Amino acid sequence: MLPKKTILIKFLVSVGMIFAPAMCVAETAFDRAAAGPRGIIGQPEASCEANPFTITFSENEQRAHFLWRHKIQGYDDQWTNEANYTVLASDQSTITMVLDHENRRQPNGDLVEWVLHILPNENVCWKPTHRPDGPCFAEARQCKIPSPVS
Repeated sequence: MLPKKTILIKFLVSVGMIFAPAMCVAETAFDRAAAGPRGIIGQPEASCEANPFTITFSENEQRAHFLWRHKIQGYDDQWTNEANYTVLASDQSTITMVLDHENRRQPNGDLVEWVLHILPNENVCWKPTHRPDGPCFAEARQCKIPSPVS
């Protein structure tokens, strides 16, 4: 028969092996941004109900892909249901990107870079890098996914 101390140590080690991976993996900004479909607050045509979108990232986190259920009209007046970005930088609560085929310019002449902010409530919103103190716009919330009916 094993001593009580050995049994306790084996138990604690086994519990640690089960729960340690979940406790040690911090969610990145990429994980948080890609958490389920989103809808833009205050824009009924882009809401969770009408036209939600998803965000996915490439495995190396250098590319972002936004996909809407239905086509949207972009800043260039073109209709599309997707947008692709190159990721330039990130930290725990922001991801800085440039939109593919972007032609808008910052006051200094550089292409506009966009910062996706992950807010404390897990909503996301956008700011251009040349207006860091400006308003965060197109705030999008996570859409509630209905529970399956059995």
